[in-house]
Amino acid sequence: MNTIETNIAVARQFLAAMAKLDIDGMTSLVAPDFILDSKGSSSMSGPRTLAELPQIIQMMRHFLPKGATLEILNMTADESRVACEAKGDAMTVDGKPYRNQYHFLIELKNAKITKCSEYMDTRLMDEIFSPLIAQMTAAKT
Repeated sequence: MNTIETNIAVARQFLAAMAKLDIDGMTSLVAPDFILDSKGSSSMSGPRTLAELPQIIQMMRHFLPKGATLEILNMTADESRVACEAKGDAMTVDGKPYRNQYHFLIELKNAKITKCSEYMDTRLMDEIFSPLIAQMTAAKT
């Protein structure tokens, strides 16, 4: 496989692991300096390091106990980046559907992901997850 084909394969594996909320699958594909940067202004937006990833995935497992499906609609790549348009489908812990649209820009070096920039409908994300975050916070106090 050439670099572009390898990068596409790695990106596909990463996104599949992300949808399944598979922390081991995700971390096996990333570099030590990995950053997951959820763009926008939602309560969950912002850059996260590799060290923060397990906590985020644990929270998402609580919110989406069955994980999600992620359908890749379009994918394109160059020597160091893979761009992916996708749509996700999941059911929340309180029985609400969560269907979002995404664009991922995945940067790679030596077949390891160094950064994943995630773009989505942040209003929808807040509408679905803010009440769940509030419930989780209230349960801890």
